[in-house]
Amino acid sequence: AAMGVIAAVGGETLVLVPSRELARQWRDELLDHTTLTEAQIGEYHGGEKEIRPVTIATYQTAGMDRHRHLFDSREWGLIVLDEAHHVPAPVFRRAANLQSKHRLGLTATPVRESDDEEKIFTLVGPPIGTDWDALFEAGFVKEPEVEIRFVPWTDELTLNEWRSAEGRERHAIAAQNPAKIDEVRRLRRRHP
Repeated sequence: AAMGVIAAVGGETLVLVPSRELARQWRDELLDHTTLTEAQIGEYHGGEKEIRPVTIATYQTAGMDRHRHLFDSREWGLIVLDEAHHVPAPVFRRAANLQSKHRLGLTATPVRESDDEEKIFTLVGPPIGTDWDALFEAGFVKEPEVEIRFVPWTDELTLNEWRSAEGRERHAIAAQNPAKIDEVRRLRRRHP
């Protein structure tokens, strides 16, 4: 979708991403699926500093004071905000305030733990897209089957650590329970 918008809008494009890995993925996808050449695509982050007709930058770098003037001085035809659900966070918001003729925010998860997803629309623009309920009703998207499996703790020490933890720390300890690996192996054997 974003590649189609980039082609339709034309002009200089800035793609903002949360990580260098995503910057590399964007570059590879643009080279594979468009007529853009390597000389037309630049990356601007901790590892690279190239401004080109299509520039892919991390939110963090684009929002830093020492780089901000460079991004502010451009006349961007389009700014694509990938993983736009991050935009309300302070470190991302600075880059989201860059000006352009057009803006496109991409996210598959416009819900935030901080309950401030409406700020996405304030910073990026109103949502457009798919009526997911209609796709489910028409049978184009299948409701996922969810099965919750509880696995035992591998030792008493880890269980006690989990019991005494709170909030995110408690979730992190549960997520790292080594018994989950054995359960995944069992499931993969049953469903190769």
